[in-house]
Amino acid sequence: MRGVEWTPEAFQRMGQIVRNNPARRGERAAALNELTARLRAHGATAGESRGGSLRVSIAGPLTAFFVVDPGATAAEIVRVRVRFRA
Repeated sequence: MRGVEWTPEAFQRMGQIVRNNPARRGERAAALNELTARLRAHGATAGESRGGSLRVSIAGPLTAFFVVDPGATAAEIVRVRVRFRA
């Protein structure tokens, strides 16, 4: 895998996650860097399968849902969410 792409909706949601809690920006940036590195290195096998080409991977407080089609050179993040901590 060589790249990571985002759907416009997932990219917009990631921006909202960062803007909604600027005090945790560093933590979320580190998690995003971890996810990106994991998907670039092992996109087709990263995380867990959710059926078909959909997979999910968790890093820190972030959960990313992504698709990897056979023969693809990039994983595409289609949804991202943050797990809230008490």
